[in-house]
Amino acid sequence: MAMVIDPGVRTEPSQDELQDQLPLLHSNRAYKMAGIGRYHTPGHKGGPGLPAPLAEMLGPAAAFDICDEVEDRSIGNDWDAAVEKAENLAARLYGVDRSFFLVNGTTSGIQALFLAAVGPEDEVILPRDAHWSAVSALILTGARPVYLPTPFDDMLGVPGIPEPSDYAAALAAHPRAKAVFLINPNYYGIAGRLAEIVKLVHERGLPVLVDEAHGPHFPFHPALPLSAVAAGADGVAHSVHKLLGALTQASLLHVRGTRLDPERVAAALRLVTSTSPNPLLCISLDAARWQMAHEGTALLGKALDLALAVRSGLAQIPGLRLWGPEVLGRPGYYDIDPTKIAVDVTGLGLTGFDAEKRLRELGVQVELSDFRHVLALITIGDTPETASRLVEAFRRLAHQGRVASGSPVAVRRMAHLLPRPEVACSPREAYFAPREWVEWRAAAGRVAAEWIAPYPPGIPLVSPGEVVTEAVIEAVCRFSEAGAHLRTFCPGHDPRRGLLVTAR
Repeated sequence: MAMVIDPGVRTEPSQDELQDQLPLLHSNRAYKMAGIGRYHTPGHKGGPGLPAPLAEMLGPAAAFDICDEVEDRSIGNDWDAAVEKAENLAARLYGVDRSFFLVNGTTSGIQALFLAAVGPEDEVILPRDAHWSAVSALILTGARPVYLPTPFDDMLGVPGIPEPSDYAAALAAHPRAKAVFLINPNYYGIAGRLAEIVKLVHERGLPVLVDEAHGPHFPFHPALPLSAVAAGADGVAHSVHKLLGALTQASLLHVRGTRLDPERVAAALRLVTSTSPNPLLCISLDAARWQMAHEGTALLGKALDLALAVRSGLAQIPGLRLWGPEVLGRPGYYDIDPTKIAVDVTGLGLTGFDAEKRLRELGVQVELSDFRHVLALITIGDTPETASRLVEAFRRLAHQGRVASGSPVAVRRMAHLLPRPEVACSPREAYFAPREWVEWRAAAGRVAAEWIAPYPPGIPLVSPGEVVTEAVIEAVCRFSEAGAHLRTFCPGHDPRRGLLVTAR
């Protein structure tokens, strides 16, 4: 079930010598080397104006933080041309028609895809466990969500991916839908039957939009799941910073085919991204592309080997439970990214939230925790030493013994708390409606005007436009009691006490 690399995707310099170029780095370096006096933004003037602690941290990188409006072709500094060239190189590497650099994270890419594909009152089919960036896109567009239930295997304790039959049923029930939104993979590395879903959606002439935030590395190694690009998706957003070598907040947006107008996508990006793009983020995207072109397969091969070693080491620790490719074949669990390691700690008498805190005390920080698991990422930045450190921290965690945080059975009953929503109105209608804050005891039956989500992974327990049910209230209470970090649409409100609802 692992992918075969699309022959159109370039991964080695011998295949595409154009990938040797680093246009954005060279453009800003040319300006720096010219020694021109800086009487323009940014105010730190290439470093001298930085606060001393920040200057010490950034070092020479600050000199490359140059306003994108400053350019002089005579010295080799043409930012606009360099961005266009860099984006074209990324498109060439990923095998798409257009690629766009994102400095507002993958969120802005998902918002742009929605803005290019749908408008007010249009229906969009999407999984219930979509990231809140999809909900924000629904608010911006005024589109109405058609939510699919999230598969959940009690034995694994993590969400899966809706099956092709789920999408087929939704398309049949909603013939006026204008787009379909997918996740590939989810936060736990679970991937679905992507190619089949893309095929059936395309047969109906609709565009497929994919949040592949956690799969920017998929095209570069055959042991990883099928990439959305290789599956034929029309718009794909990648968080390059999450699993490759770009700086935090640096992402890519890809467009291919004729079902999405790339000019509409470009125009939408003008609405949701900064007019002052951070050059360091852009340079990091260009460099990450260069790195994948030159040594992506080799680097990912090493990461996969390290992930296998970590899995092997953790499997020998009493009280821990892991799963991997052997669980595939269940409905909703078609493929898996083995570099994402979900460790069930309930055998230690711990919740994942407990284990995350204890691991941090032992000098290790994991990506996320839930009622049963902690999730650790092994990436191209890991080494045998970091892999060993992770295993040793878990060994020490297990050695501390069981604690009185509840039995494994009680923990397991709390695992699946993502209720399927009752949608009363569109997220946009709820957002713009008069609203009021109520305590949870008075919230049942009201229509939410904000989202509340454990973060990470940023999947709302309730979103604007949904009816607040007793199941929603129980879910929020359980997450709060367990120590989850809850975020809301409106900072300043305490989600443990109540939420914003539309006024009566």
